[in-house]
Amino acid sequence: MLLASNRPEKTYKNYGLMNISPNDLSSIPLSLYNPVNYLKNREMGYNYISKLQPLSLRFLLRSFISTDNDIYKCNDEEQLSIIPPFACRYNNGKNNRKLIAIADEIGNVRIINTEKDGEIELKTQWLAHENAIFDIAWSLDDKKLITAGGDQTALLWDIETNKCLSGFQGHSSSIKSIVFHRENPFICASGAREGNIMIWDLRCTGTVNENGDYINKPANIIRNAHVPMSNSSLRKKKDKINQHIGVAAVHFLNKPGYLASAGTADGLIKFWDIRSNGSYLHRSNPIPAEVSIHSIYSKRPHGFSSLSLDSTGKYLFSACTDNSIYMYNTLNLGKPIRRFTSSTYKCSTFYIKTSISPDNRFIASGSSDNHVYIWDITAPHRQPIKLKGHENEVTAVSWCPMDIKQMVTCSDDTSIRIWNMNHELEEKCKNDLFLKTTWGHAIEDIPIENSEGIV
Repeated sequence: MLLASNRPEKTYKNYGLMNISPNDLSSIPLSLYNPVNYLKNREMGYNYISKLQPLSLRFLLRSFISTDNDIYKCNDEEQLSIIPPFACRYNNGKNNRKLIAIADEIGNVRIINTEKDGEIELKTQWLAHENAIFDIAWSLDDKKLITAGGDQTALLWDIETNKCLSGFQGHSSSIKSIVFHRENPFICASGAREGNIMIWDLRCTGTVNENGDYINKPANIIRNAHVPMSNSSLRKKKDKINQHIGVAAVHFLNKPGYLASAGTADGLIKFWDIRSNGSYLHRSNPIPAEVSIHSIYSKRPHGFSSLSLDSTGKYLFSACTDNSIYMYNTLNLGKPIRRFTSSTYKCSTFYIKTSISPDNRFIASGSSDNHVYIWDITAPHRQPIKLKGHENEVTAVSWCPMDIKQMVTCSDDTSIRIWNMNHELEEKCKNDLFLKTTWGHAIEDIPIENSEGIV
């Protein structure tokens, strides 16, 4: 006989999952299908929980729809041409706002609002750089944006006034990745094509240039962060550096003072201890705190194009140009613990990005075959759900952090698509040949079950 518990009932976040037809999830706590909580409970010996298998939510993924009203195009000022978007990212969800920042090829930034279903509202736009913007990041309070440009600078913006608050100079090539610290609002980091990582501290005193702009200098520089160790001669051949040692992505970890980076050539993930300002400034051969081990699935090192960290900070994901996404344990970097791939998934360029669902259950990625791919993290051997709708390479992907039912993607077909889980529209699209050719919708290959998953 089981005795009733006197403990107060725990409240679970639902990330917008509850009351989704056709299945009623209102009585199912998130912990039963959140893989992190599931594994944690199993490791702690809770046998009555460990026997429960995570609830399959693939039926939700199949309901992703992007209608004609969910497409946004970046036009120039004269409305004469459409500009390819290079980056898109949801805000952090402060004040329950669902805002998306979009950056494009000629340096424009746009903020759009997707709070109303089937309606995209342009909140504001401005010319941030006179060059392409490759990455964009929201501040912790969602009041500022930082942009990473092909003009070798990063800029901090007030989104209410569209005013530039500060510039960041130091890189000698295009900045490919920019990220704010996960807890400290004054710290950010950037990685560039020339191979350097720079740490910026907004509290450090900067200078004012001849145009009256406030310029920050890096508080720390990790030079040649991803030079292939097997070819040290590259350090002396400056004409080859940009081709071989670029930093594709940087991301702060949950470990205090630790930063992760991914290289475009050496096929390695590296962790850096940046707790002391200037600790790497005078090191030409920096030594990382941890280095990954190459996957057994590639005969040679392949570069990485992105980094994504789950909300617990324990698992790091990186898209690789060997057409795989690798999952690493941040507590013990080493070799990847899981591999996600498909016979049709293509990561052919360093523009392919990934994003994790707010419940840490799914990993989504752009692809060079024009589709969006979504894998169940708890079942890497299962075939991914594909979202069909774009007509060219899908690059950036961003999952709404406060609503699992919505994500945004951008593509070289010059469009941004908003995707919403909607069973009613899914059924309508499924039964209408015209809509299936004009709306974005989910498709699923015949599943091929195998034992792959642990690398």
